[in-house]
Amino acid sequence: MPRREDAVSEIVSFLLILGVITAGISIYAAAVQPELSKAEERQHMEHAADAFGSLKSGIDRLWVLGTPGDSIGKLLPLTAAEHTSAGTLSFGKGTPIRFNHTAGQTTAYLLRLEYSPPRHSAYQKPLTYEGGAVFSAGGTVLPAVTGGAKAVLICTEQKDDAVLANTPAAVTAVFRRTETFRDIDTLQIAESPHSGYWQETLAGMENITLVYCTLFAEAVP
Repeated sequence: MPRREDAVSEIVSFLLILGVITAGISIYAAAVQPELSKAEERQHMEHAADAFGSLKSGIDRLWVLGTPGDSIGKLLPLTAAEHTSAGTLSFGKGTPIRFNHTAGQTTAYLLRLEYSPPRHSAYQKPLTYEGGAVFSAGGTVLPAVTGGAKAVLICTEQKDDAVLANTPAAVTAVFRRTETFRDIDTLQIAESPHSGYWQETLAGMENITLVYCTLFAEAVP
């Protein structure tokens, strides 16, 4: 009998230990891992915002210091950490803007580059570069270049949008040309996620310079 009782005691002890381990795993899965994933997703979005800010600065330097045909390249490290997954990068035409001026009427499409987090991410607001400004979570992270009654808008004549998913991307911006228009009148801005910002920013502007750029992007292994 003592041997049988010892065997039963060992089995009971093993089951108790197994129960403690299972409970610990359950607590980790329910409480610790989601917080870890959320922290990594936040860090991931911060890195993406830094990359977009660097891209904006590079494009601004391009038209200020460069000549047509010059280009800049930036690596957008948009892959995610261990507990997260990457989202989607798209680029092409953004908000269309139409205005009258001394030489007639002009319609321009703002250059747009947008990063959308994965659907299950805790951070669902996209990160967007458009027209020389950077937007995130419904607000303006970095404004477009303005001064007095003058504004500079980064535009594009690209016909098709492009999309890259779940990969780091090497983005190249090529400076094409600039056009400056004076005595701006009857400014029309089409409805878009950021049209309110452009309405407020461009209200009362007398001179607008359009900087035309082309974006290229390719997946990086």
